[in-house]
Amino acid sequence: GIGAGSLRNAFYRHVPRYEHLIAQKIGLSPDVIWPSRYSSDNRQSA
Repeated sequence: GIGAGSLRNAFYRHVPRYEHLIAQKIGLSPDVIWPSRYSSDNRQSA
């Protein structure tokens, strides 16, 4: 239900919803894929 163009935004901008969908699909957590967006001081729950 989400277009490729919308998901592509996750690679250029912090879009938690899309980051979580991508991470879930490949079996990793978003903080592993985008550590700079999920620093230890600013962690967001999955």
